[in-house]
Amino acid sequence: MSGGSAGNLSALVVARDTARYRRIEAGLPEMRMRVVVSDQAHSSIKSALNIVSMDALVVSTLDGRMTEANIRAALA
Repeated sequence: MSGGSAGNLSALVVARDTARYRRIEAGLPEMRMRVVVSDQAHSSIKSALNIVSMDALVVSTLDGRMTEANIRAALA
């Protein structure tokens, strides 16, 4: 595993665990989480998401950038 892949995995574990903790503290049930990623995301992101049991919500980009409108469309 490359340093970048390990870093992505580590960051996703922290994000998942933090979100779970906050949901439990708020009295909300556990659920499978989704992460907003661009259509340009490296393949290691999808692999890391699979390892940590999270899903990718893929957002199309305009010139390599996600826009609010595209994020809203992906969430709809």
